[in-house]
Amino acid sequence: MSDAVDLFEDPTDTHDQILEATFHALCEHGYSNLTLERIGAEFEKSTSLVYHHYDGKDDLLYDLLEYLLDRYEAEVPLSEDDPETQIRELIETAFGGEFQDGFGQALVELRAQATHDPEFRRLFERTDAFVIEHLARLIRAGVEAGTFADVDADRTAALIYVSVVGVHTVDNTSTSAVSADAIDELEALFETHLLR
Repeated sequence: MSDAVDLFEDPTDTHDQILEATFHALCEHGYSNLTLERIGAEFEKSTSLVYHHYDGKDDLLYDLLEYLLDRYEAEVPLSEDDPETQIRELIETAFGGEFQDGFGQALVELRAQATHDPEFRRLFERTDAFVIEHLARLIRAGVEAGTFADVDADRTAALIYVSVVGVHTVDNTSTSAVSADAIDELEALFETHLLR
């Protein structure tokens, strides 16, 4: 199995076990080399069960992506208390810990498919909108509390989110250290553009 972080908390039902096997196979083989047979090799039960539940790899990957995005959304704290801390924690979570390693790699692999596949695109658009709207709510709350400058909350939220997604993409597709510079600049932007 892959060394990717365990996002499945010891699943007991067959469906979740198949998703976990798919996640590990995706991290190990990548999208283009992923087959139901390779998923079956990561699955502790019979490979025929994978075929019983899914017609092809994309149907299975739609379910996996939805699971991963649901998991990500569930980790986002929805309180609007202390917006500065909330945004900082959201950014810190995005740049380390559970949402790096295998998770980030899997998301980059699947986001690339969204350029041609409307179902992948729909799922990413859902989560993109969810996170951007949450960031915008936090920014509006910070503006009202006098913590943040009077900025356009929607545009600033979009900039923060796109920066995070961009860093994830670079981290998972390049050995360049450019993402560290981007993280530093995002922090500087936070200090100069958003904070009063």
